[in-house]
Amino acid sequence: MDAYQPEEEYLLMVQTLRTARVVLNTPSHARWCEQQSAMPMYRNLKRTLQLLQWENSREGNRPRRMLLKAPVHLENFSALVEVFPDARILVTHRDPAKSVASNCRMLEHVHYMYAGPVDLARLGNEKLHTAALALERSLEARSQLPPSALMEVRFDDIVKRPLEMVPAFYRFLDEPLDDTGMERVRRGEEKLQSHKSSAAHRYDLAHYGLDENAVYDRVRNYLAWAEATIGPLV
Repeated sequence: MDAYQPEEEYLLMVQTLRTARVVLNTPSHARWCEQQSAMPMYRNLKRTLQLLQWENSREGNRPRRMLLKAPVHLENFSALVEVFPDARILVTHRDPAKSVASNCRMLEHVHYMYAGPVDLARLGNEKLHTAALALERSLEARSQLPPSALMEVRFDDIVKRPLEMVPAFYRFLDEPLDDTGMERVRRGEEKLQSHKSSAAHRYDLAHYGLDENAVYDRVRNYLAWAEATIGPLV
């Protein structure tokens, strides 16, 4: 982490206590958050972003479009679009078993640093619950959103074909991408490839008391939607 580099807006959103802090093991607070309206959280986020833009303009900089990336948006599409009606949402879809396992692996290490001993089976159940809930709520909200607000892509396509996908993202956002910008994308991809480990990540659901069947059963509605809309994920 770097004080002078971009950071996730999630750190602004937790200030309202309407979303649980992932670095802490607080499932009871997470259950409470699931029952609350997300509108106060998004109104506060909007005011905070406006303050940051105002501060940036006072330093003589031109206003810039903001790129946000907090996963918590997935379960709050309706509130997000109500507060930010001109938002454009790029949704990346991944095999839920890999996604849950990856999230568990990250949080296991984070919780050891911030939350003490880790009950791995409890962590697995918690992350499966939150993932399934977010996916289900995102499906419910899609029918209420204008088609122009969403772009749905497969995570694997971004990994395998980034130089093809990035221009499509810019077109979706109606943002220019000139040769200089595309060259920066190429250099970024080359740098990423040079830093990748020769060994692929191996995720072990069993380490968290889960298996693929348990995950797929909890998100079967989402998997059926994904296969019909963007192609199979598993």
